[in-house]
Amino acid sequence: MRNFGFILLSLLLLFCSCQNTPERLRRRHISELENMIKADSTRGEEFKSFFAQFVKDSLFQHERITIPFVKHLTDNGYETGCIRDSVVTINNKNEWTFCSFMMNNSVNYPFQSIKIDHDTALVHLFDNQSEDYSRNKIHSLFVRVKGKWMITALDIIH
Repeated sequence: MRNFGFILLSLLLLFCSCQNTPERLRRRHISELENMIKADSTRGEEFKSFFAQFVKDSLFQHERITIPFVKHLTDNGYETGCIRDSVVTINNKNEWTFCSFMMNNSVNYPFQSIKIDHDTALVHLFDNQSEDYSRNKIHSLFVRVKGKWMITALDIIH
């Protein structure tokens, strides 16, 4: 009888420890963020509410990218005099790195333009009131799929 109690206790502990797997914790975290996003008149996610969560959480970004994903990087060469362009196509979500929507985590983008047309949103962030005179810019394209916003392309210019 004592062995039966020990086996039962062991199974209970094993069951409880399996409840908080990393994947389960990740899904719970994503679900909590999604619950903070307001709905719009179409009963899909309201973009600005979504974007507020998207810019600050790496797990949420990872969840909300489309595959294949295209990231275009341009170094205008203000410091080196050499302009460099690179295009990165991401075919696996595990290749995504967090985009803080700040250049090198130090340049703030106080000016923004967000254009929403039905299920498409264009976000332009820049460091100068006039986008034409901005040295640092981020352009991103989002689409809404089944009511949820996803990032499809990112263009970073610095």
